[in-house]
Amino acid sequence: MSTKRRKPPRRMMTFVAIIFLIACAVALIFTWTTHPGDPEGQSPPHAIDQSQ
Repeated sequence: MSTKRRKPPRRMMTFVAIIFLIACAVALIFTWTTHPGDPEGQSPPHAIDQSQ
């Protein structure tokens, strides 16, 4: 038996790289579109005062 490892085909590596890049793009778009930014209005009255 041969224990020699064969390299994956170039097309498979390209496919995995494309899937990874698409996932990164989706994550960036999700972060940019759903980031809450600065809070609007006042804090709820039951919030803990951490300014001390």
